[in-house]
Formats: sequence, C-alpha cells, structure tokens
Amino acid sequence: MFADDECMHRIAVLVAAQVFSRTDAPTENDTLIEHVGETAVSLLHQEVFFGFPAINWDVPLSLEDGVALRNYLERKRHFLLYAPDILELWCDRFVDMWIALFKHLPDRMFKAKALNRGAFELSTPLVDILDDPALAVESLLGTFAHNDLEQHSLFEPLLAIVNDNLFEASGIAFEDRATSRRPLLLPSKSREPAHQLPEIYLSGTPFLKLFEAEVSVDVPDETRFEHAHVVAGTGHGKTQLFQYLIAKDLEQVSAGRASIVVIDSQGDLIDNISHLDVFGPDGGLHDRIVHIDPTDVAYPVALNMFDLNTEAPTPLEQEKLLNGVLELYDYIFGSLLGAELTQKQGVVFRYVARLLLMIPGANIQHLRRLMEDDGLEQFAEYIPKLDSPTARAFFETEFNSREFDATKKQVRRRLWGILENKTFEHMFSYPHTKLRLSEEMNAGKVILINTSKDLLKQNGTEIFGRFFVALITQAALERASIPKAQRMPTHVYIDEANDYFQGGDQNLPVILEQARKYRISMTLAHQYLDQLDGKLRSSFAANTSTKIIGGVSDKDARAFANDMRTSPDTITAMRKFDDHAEFAISVKNVTGGTMRLRVPFGYMERMTRMSDADFAQLRSAQRMRYCVPVDEVRSALSKSVGANDMSGVDNSGHAGDPFVDTYE
Repeated sequence: MFADDECMHRIAVLVAAQVFSRTDAPTENDTLIEHVGETAVSLLHQEVFFGFPAINWDVPLSLEDGVALRNYLERKRHFLLYAPDILELWCDRFVDMWIALFKHLPDRMFKAKALNRGAFELSTPLVDILDDPALAVESLLGTFAHNDLEQHSLFEPLLAIVNDNLFEASGIAFEDRATSRRPLLLPSKSREPAHQLPEIYLSGTPFLKLFEAEVSVDVPDETRFEHAHVVAGTGHGKTQLFQYLIAKDLEQVSAGRASIVVIDSQGDLIDNISHLDVFGPDGGLHDRIVHIDPTDVAYPVALNMFDLNTEAPTPLEQEKLLNGVLELYDYIFGSLLGAELTQKQGVVFRYVARLLLMIPGANIQHLRRLMEDDGLEQFAEYIPKLDSPTARAFFETEFNSREFDATKKQVRRRLWGILENKTFEHMFSYPHTKLRLSEEMNAGKVILINTSKDLLKQNGTEIFGRFFVALITQAALERASIPKAQRMPTHVYIDEANDYFQGGDQNLPVILEQARKYRISMTLAHQYLDQLDGKLRSSFAANTSTKIIGGVSDKDARAFANDMRTSPDTITAMRKFDDHAEFAISVKNVTGGTMRLRVPFGYMERMTRMSDADFAQLRSAQRMRYCVPVDEVRSALSKSVGANDMSGVDNSGHAGDPFVDTYE
C-alpha cells in the first residue's frame, strides 16, 4: 500500500478535505484548494511513508550515504510498525498548520471570484492583503513546536528548513547555534517590511507559495473616478505601469463600457498603443482610435480653442456650461502666459473669450489681433451681439483704457512668441475644430494625444497639454445633460502631469472635481514630489484616492507613508527586477493599507502588433478625419491673420518673419 504513489495522492486529497471540514471553511476558491492540496503532496513526498529509495547495490556506499540509508530505514521501520497512528498524527498536525493560517486569511480567500463588470481588477500577493502578516507567519511557526513531531520524526525536512531560516533571521551563525545567547527573532519582533517576512521565515517551504499567490482586488469605477496619483523614479517602470493599466482598460473599451485618453510627451507610450493590431483594419477597435500627432506636420490636426460647444438643453444648463468654459479659459490662458493669471489678466481674458465665442471661425489669430492697438475696431461689429450688458460696457469703456494697455501688450508679445512655432500656428489657426473630444469620449474611443516635447519643447508641451486637459474638462461639463447611467466611463492617463499643472494652480481641484462628478478618472504621473510646489502637492494629495508609488527617494516615501497607511520602509522596499517592477499601491476604502502591485515588463509589447502597411492605412484615415492638409491651413491662415499683418505673408498664405519656417 505505502509503495504506491497513487495512494499518496489519495491521502493528500483526503487530508486537504479534512482541512476545510475541520475549519468549516467554504471550498469555493479553487486557488486556495489547490494550494492546500499541493502542500500536502509536497510534504508527503518528504516523508518515508511512500516508496523506497533507488539503490545501486553494485556500488559500495560511502560512509555518509550509508548512515543516511540506515537512518531512513530506521524511520521507515518505525512508521510501518505504527503506520495508522503516525499517519493520523501527521494529518492532524497538517490540519493544525492550516487552521493557524486560515485565522489570518481575509474572507475573500474563501469565496469564488465574483464577476464584477463595474470594477477594474488588479492583482497583488496574498501577504499584502493580510491584516498582520507577521502574526500569520508566527502562528504557522507555532504549530511546528509539538514534541510528538520530533518523537516520530515527522516533517523533519520542513522543520530543518524553518530552523535554518529562523536562526538566519536572528543573526545567529550556524557554528554558534549551540552556544549563542542571542534570543531567536520571531516575525512579530522583526523590523523588516511586513511583505518580506514570509520569504525570510518560510523560504524553501511549500507554504511560501501561498503567501506569494496573486489575489484579485477589484477597484470599482466609482473609486477610480476619485483619481490616482503615480510617482515613479527614473527607470523604475512608469511607462510599463501605464501600458499594463491601459491594456486592462482596453478590455472594457472592447466591451463598449469605457473610453481612454492618454496624454504623453515622450512618444514611446503612444507609439506602443497606436501600433496594436486591435486598431488595425481587421481589429476589433479599428474605428475606435483617435491619434493626435503634432509631428505629422504635413497634416496638422485642426484645433480651435474658440470653437467649443456651449449649447445645452435648458437656459440654466447653458449658463452653467458657459461659465465652466470661461473658467477653463483661465487655465488655458495661464499656460499661454507661462504663469497663473493675475486678476487684471483674468478680467481681460474672460471678457475677450466671451467676445471671441461670438465671432464665427474665431481662432488664436483673432485673439492676437484683438490685443493690437486697433483690435477693438476690427471686431466692433460683434460687441452688440454680446448678451451681457456688462460685457458690452467693458469693451466700450474699459478695454482700450490705459489701465489695460500693459496687460494687452504682454499678452500680444506672448502670442507672437507662441505663434513663432509653426506647429502651433498651423494647428490653432484653422476656423473650425475637426476633433470634438466630448463626442469621441462618449463613443468609447481610445484617444492618444502626443504632446511631443522633442518638437514642441517644454513650453509648447505645457500649452498643448493644458489645452487638452481643458477640453477633457469641458467634455465633462457637457455631460451634465446626460443621465448618469449613460455617461461613458472615461479613463485619462497623463504622464509627466507636472508639465500641465502650474504652481499655485487653483484650477486643478476644480478640474478633478468636475471629472469625478461626470465619471472621468484621471491618473496623474510624474517622477518625484519636488516637481510640484506645496499648494499643487496638496491638491494632488487631497484629490486622489489611489496612490501608486515606486522607485522613490526616502524623502518622498516619508511624505506618502501616512496617506498610504504604511511605513516609509515599505514604500522604499519596492524593487525592480529583470522581468517586473513592484509598486506600492493604496486605494481608499479598498485596500485598507498598502499592497504591492507587480507590473510585468513587456506586457503590451507582447500583444499582437499591426504591420507597417496597416499603420499607414490607419494614419491616412486619421488624417482624413481629424486633420487638414498644410496648404489648406495656410490658405485659412492668410484670411485670419488680418489685413494689417498681410505684408509678411506670401501668396501661398505662409507667413514669413515673425513666423519662422522651421520645417522646409
């Protein structure tokens, strides 16, 4: 009987069943059942109960091998003499080990995985969701301290490994074990990060696999709409993290349950996403991608910051939408000036924005012309169309007063500097916008926005990114008239977010609040906390319920520790390996404390990619839908630059100095 491996597996199944019956634990979680069964098989293999060692009797045994064989045979004889009692004792002690562990496992480990269509699924090692990992490990170790185990030589290999680990954790060398007076260091007294304790004390045992098992954690959409703050040091894997999260969101897009927006200034992230085969001609999302690429200079995307939708079903909703749009212009214009607007600048821009919204086809060139000395005369016919008597009075009595001369001159100079960049000149000078971001978001699209720092440089990247953040927020405001259940969840990923939010920026809390209210989540990432000033750092902390941190300094770890309900050491312990990186993640009302998020490298790179020919076809379709040939833009530009400025424009509509030609 005991020479039969099949018998060993039958006993393993029976003892595993005893574990669940004696603990009254439900047996719905296949993963937990599998771990108990595998541990039983592994430990039974180490005993002398089954089989017999293969011995080559033609070769003399060494003294060491002979002693080992004699000890084995003695244990085997002892077992066979008392087999029923010893086997029952072994089973009892095995069950005791699991009873000790089960007391520390969360309820979710005893339940089958529930299908939650409204949740984002992450996985984390089991040890990270335990209330007290140290106590869980220590409780397991306590079950090994039975005299009857030594009496019957049970679990000998397991106990030897555990003792070695315990002495090593206590700093006691092998040769000093018999004489050392240093007390053994139990897990509850260890200063090592909690998630490392199972590896320290259980390395080499089958129980370690349970603590490292990946457990699903669902983050509901409503929690995601409270936004996420990602801080990852250089080289730790921030781009890989984004690709991993976005790849999971693509499953929801494919099911028609979400849209995605990605803002990235480096290009690699967007390049990897846009080349996925799912967006190819035969892919399931072939008509669900929007790729905004300023580096495609032959076909600039048609954008117009004054061609915004301010229509709403009721006068009240329309007034709310208009006020929201005007508030967003503060945010956009602040980036144009490179600083937060002063009170005087804010007044000018708000009234100017109202006027430009009344001018058909108004664009950034009209804004520049309005700031000229004779700007008001050029657009005087539109002032009576303003529906606000106060706005009309401002232009009639204040706009041309000396008080605002310096402000207008400052704005004008800044606009000339911006329009010197031909990319901006072309993108923002077309009369109409071909990209309606709100429509694309509501249609469940994947919208990729390359803010190309290589091309636009630092200031250009900031302006371009802030413009799209404003469009996203305006799209959120437009959802006010849509029933909540019909608002498409939209997940926005912004890398190097510090580029788009300036110090002291009062708009960030408003933007995040509006996004949350209308089912838009924002994941804001950057490299270290000092990229944000004090006020901005407070805004990030107060308005994000999810924190994902990895590869940061001790200083940043201390800053995050309290919010994440963990220690700085736990955060700095997040490591980067050859095939994955660890991040500390804390989700308000979901994780309790901090978990480890393991991000596999190359997750998106291993997804099927489209051919170069298919990508060329995709690019052609994108140009047709969202862009305008550069010659057509230049023709429109010649009409909007203004008669007083035409001396610098050639017959192709292309301005000379100060519009420096940087591409030809």
